[in-house]
Amino acid sequence: MGILQWYDAKLDPWESETAFSWGAALGGLSGMVDAPHTIAWLREHRAQASLHSRLAMLWASPKLPGLFDAKERAELISEILSKQRPDGSWTMQSLGEFMSHPDAPPQPEGGHPYATGYTTFILAQSAGPEVKAAIAKAQSWLKANQNKNTGAWFAVSMNKKYPEDSMMFKFMQDAATSFAVLALAE
Repeated sequence: MGILQWYDAKLDPWESETAFSWGAALGGLSGMVDAPHTIAWLREHRAQASLHSRLAMLWASPKLPGLFDAKERAELISEILSKQRPDGSWTMQSLGEFMSHPDAPPQPEGGHPYATGYTTFILAQSAGPEVKAAIAKAQSWLKANQNKNTGAWFAVSMNKKYPEDSMMFKFMQDAATSFAVLALAE
């Protein structure tokens, strides 16, 4: 087992050059990689990694001891909390500088369901009591922004417009809904 290989399909936030650290962290989380090599690789590339990827590293850190020391972990949690909006949400822009995709549909102003669900879930899984108030605020935002008719959290692709009857059209919405449900289950 080595480091999980990832790819660049130019699709944010998961399949791009900036997501290599995200993929390696997921490999660490799964236990399907050589942990010492993965830890070394992630530590070497952490400074360039987006906050989206560093959140995945925080999530994987219990399975990758040594990925963060106590100070690094506290600094990352502080950075994450500093990006939370007053309403309890996070934006996609707060999670990283993603590629410009001219064919992408307009993204919502303000809080983003995927960014908020993903961040809240990982904080709940990986941080301590110092994030309790931030999690409660984010959970309130998630509850207020759920579509009451469908039960989903609306989100559209960051990459391109897809036909409304396609799987790709609802992919980001499915990711947002999945992480929102996990965040609310905490």
